[in-house]
Amino acid sequence: MGRIKPGSIVPSLEGTSFSNGDINIEQFRGAPLILSFYRYAACPFCNLRMHHFIKNYISTYQPIGINAIAVFQSPISSIGSYLEQSDAPFDIIADPKQVWYKKMGLKTSWLGLMAGSMNIKQGVEATQKGLIKINPEGPINRLPADFLISPEGVVEKVYYGKNISDHIPFDTIENWTKQYVTV
Repeated sequence: MGRIKPGSIVPSLEGTSFSNGDINIEQFRGAPLILSFYRYAACPFCNLRMHHFIKNYISTYQPIGINAIAVFQSPISSIGSYLEQSDAPFDIIADPKQVWYKKMGLKTSWLGLMAGSMNIKQGVEATQKGLIKINPEGPINRLPADFLISPEGVVEKVYYGKNISDHIPFDTIENWTKQYVTV
């Protein structure tokens, strides 16, 4: 499938959540949704991003009614082994067959793997937090992506990572969420 463009309706997606069993993307209609794709559960860059995302989610996005889903190309058992310490207050989807990745147009890139691996700042921070537990599952050169979706299921913002450590900036997410703050 091709890449998703802003203005598209999010495709039908079904999967298994680490904490909530079977879910369907339709369950999230009625509230804004951040849909983030990562590589594998033991990826140090992914775990570091999840660490930062969870903090921002709890302090900023969750209080205003924003939902979130994180998708990993690892099986459920690996998510439990590597992401268990995160206690994410949102669904984490195991997609080892990469059905969600294909439907949302995610790509792989050897150049993106090399460029992202050179991110010294994130590498040092991941090491300091004890997140270096590399156990690739699925394509090691998978590029991440983030989608900001309206309550009606319209993809409003699309961010396809340029390398393995590249996600949508948090200030872009925060600017997007402002439209959903009710006074």
